[in-house]
Amino acid sequence: MAAAIDKFWKLPEIDAAVTRDTKEGIIIEGECYHVAPYNQHLILDFTTPHGVASGVFIGFIFWLGRFGCHTIKIDENMEISPVHSQYYQLTIGQKQQLETQIKSGLAGITTAVSDFELLEHDLRKYKDFLEIFEKIEKGKREKKNDLMMEGEQSLKAIFIDEVDAHTGEGISLRSIAPRWPTIIADFMKLDDEDVDPGKIGKKLQVSEAEGVVLSTKNKLYKQWKNVFVETVKGRYARIMGLVRARKKSIDEYRNMLKPYIMRYRSIKELGSTPEGRAKLDGLSTIHTKGQAVSVEYSTLWSFKPLHPSDLFKAPVTQALIEDVDVLRMPFPPEFKERLRKDKEAVKAAKLDKVKIHPSGIEPLDKWALVFLKCIEDEYKIKFSTVDILKAREEFCKMCDEKRWYSPYFAVIDMKVDRTVIRMPDGSEIENLMLNTITSYMDTLNVMLARFFEKMAKEKDMENYIGEMLGEVAIGSWRATLWRA
Repeated sequence: MAAAIDKFWKLPEIDAAVTRDTKEGIIIEGECYHVAPYNQHLILDFTTPHGVASGVFIGFIFWLGRFGCHTIKIDENMEISPVHSQYYQLTIGQKQQLETQIKSGLAGITTAVSDFELLEHDLRKYKDFLEIFEKIEKGKREKKNDLMMEGEQSLKAIFIDEVDAHTGEGISLRSIAPRWPTIIADFMKLDDEDVDPGKIGKKLQVSEAEGVVLSTKNKLYKQWKNVFVETVKGRYARIMGLVRARKKSIDEYRNMLKPYIMRYRSIKELGSTPEGRAKLDGLSTIHTKGQAVSVEYSTLWSFKPLHPSDLFKAPVTQALIEDVDVLRMPFPPEFKERLRKDKEAVKAAKLDKVKIHPSGIEPLDKWALVFLKCIEDEYKIKFSTVDILKAREEFCKMCDEKRWYSPYFAVIDMKVDRTVIRMPDGSEIENLMLNTITSYMDTLNVMLARFFEKMAKEKDMENYIGEMLGEVAIGSWRATLWRA
């Protein structure tokens, strides 16, 4: 319910560094400001016919846009009484339908994965066969008898176990081994040219009868080998096509389910969190279980530069001409150490060159990293070095596109509570409370922290979707295909 930024002022690092007590704000002179001048905390409370208060609020949001503000929604929760059947079916009923669709989709993914694993097993088996043939061919090309014999030995072992063993009792090499104990070893010593029983008998010092059997088996082996190599190549190509098709279908199932999971997660009920349940207890006088009531809570941030852009335009235009090496930026030493450790990942993400902020002041300082730790603890996630740079890049890019060159921002933090009640006579009333509207003055490091929190919510959603869809397993399938 509450944003992590509301807890920044409680951090021990902040408490030790503040130069002025502001109760809920932060003043670290010359370094960090997050303060509501003159304690500008407002509460607006409207009770109107259904839709009137919402219309006023929506008009206010549009006016903020025309006023030059950028507005984002950082949180949203709702609770709808089942008594309000029409609205309940449109929202909570929709969530239940999404749940059914997600379960059906996950079942489809499970089936696709099972098929994939069976195909993968066959693919691996035929790949091993191909490697044996490649080893024989390589031995012939390079005239390496040891390599060629190693491949032939493996292939003959497959012939004895998988083909000859099924020719019948008293005919297969395994079944006649009690009569000639060395016959399998003798068969393994034969070359492709060994087809004459007499020559085989002299070469291996065996009886003529055993030579006849070995000659017959060697001829069958040569015929099987010529057919088997073409069969293996064809089946490997067909199975590879099926594996790729099945993998593609798994990826498509995942992509199809992502919007459903996102919508499902977005319909958050108040009762799912302790803070939300406390909010519901505050509505106990309305009898939410027996009264047709819907409640929505949301948090919005609307912000714009605090000073005219012309004050800072001249020096900034030159500062944005060239990209700067990321290690030359005035980042805190601990973050530069992270950059050195993760330089390959940073380079792969094409963030090894960055632009400075249009104001010429770096927002990613030690306080931004302190705030980031608070956000990570609040959302139970971990930001990588690339994530931090991406959030900084998004913030700087927005400021550059909007020509926001000021180092200070005016922020309107709005906590919006909307309650709709259907009366017994069928009429509906709406109560819209902005509790509270707080106007802050924030420095760039605090604004960057707001973007950190925005990204934290996005990462939390992506992690949730990934856990639902088994992203780790998908990664292993990609690795398998790459090896294949």
